[in-house]
Amino acid sequence: MKSKAFLVLLILVTVGGLALADSLSVTSTAAMGGVANAQCSGDGQPGPCGLEVFHDNSSRAFVEDTSPDQETIYRASFLFNPNELGQGLASGFRNPIFYGMNNRQPSMDCSSRTFTEGIKFFVWRRPGDVWQLQGSLQGNQCGFRSTLPRFIALDQDGPNKVCFEWTSGASDTGFLRFSVLNNGNETNACPGSAGPWDSERTNSNQKVNVDAARLGTVGTNNFGAGESGSIFFDEFQSFRTLAP
Repeated sequence: MKSKAFLVLLILVTVGGLALADSLSVTSTAAMGGVANAQCSGDGQPGPCGLEVFHDNSSRAFVEDTSPDQETIYRASFLFNPNELGQGLASGFRNPIFYGMNNRQPSMDCSSRTFTEGIKFFVWRRPGDVWQLQGSLQGNQCGFRSTLPRFIALDQDGPNKVCFEWTSGASDTGFLRFSVLNNGNETNACPGSAGPWDSERTNSNQKVNVDAARLGTVGTNNFGAGESGSIFFDEFQSFRTLAP
């Protein structure tokens, strides 16, 4: 079993596009589940802090965990606070916040990238300031399948505890399942192997495995005009086995 406290991962910080404006910083000595801070909230009310990623619509910033070793079963959890990201946009904000990657299989991505995105999580902002999380997994034929139901509600002021389990397999036996624990449940344990999970999707993905994970503004392909603001992460943990 592997377990890592998220703030320890600061020693592995990687910023994509070193001269660009997105940035990482720790904004409070309190963990996300600790003392509330009025500056860590999307609606002006006190909210929890953590590792801050400031996004200005132009570049990437993330922390990277390279401890996985070609995993065929990968389970992880982290705290996430959408905070003010996309504040003021009418609707349609969408940005990837997590990659589960394989750095040794660049051809699987069907693009010029040097890694395969086996697992993706996107944060969405809907009309009426509704925030949601979407998961997807990549199959052997370079296509992504979203988990069903596609969108799970997020608490804008967090912390939202995101739990997920991913397995590679042939003939649609591979899968990604995830749950979001919020509304005061962020300290609860993630579901066990038998669930219950909020969302799940199967795929044929035995050619994909996991040897790295990134949290933050991990991609630029979905940036949109007018996006700016800070989001917060904390308490990232990953496990080589199904038992946390």
